[in-house]
Amino acid sequence: TRKAEMPAEETAEAMKKLVDGGMLYVKDMLEDEYSLTAFAPEPGSPYKPKEHKAIRVIDTTEKEKANTLSECIAEGFRDDDSGRIIRPARIVVYRLKQ
Repeated sequence: TRKAEMPAEETAEAMKKLVDGGMLYVKDMLEDEYSLTAFAPEPGSPYKPKEHKAIRVIDTTEKEKANTLSECIAEGFRDDDSGRIIRPARIVVYRLKQ
């Protein structure tokens, strides 16, 4: 007998749920065992080189957007006890085009 295959959309959704569940488990473990907290900066917030790693830069002519975040690609991790950044958040940042 041949096993029935799931449609691609259902397979993708099932995989996303599995990965999200795994990430939640890892975040909980890091918080409980190692006092590390995940953080995700919001779009529009100021770029902070000590907390963010710019993966991509987008040029803008709007001064108010310069040096602000366009999006957060991956969360960062902070040590709760010392406040030290263990892994900076991976972000996309706006740069003022001259």
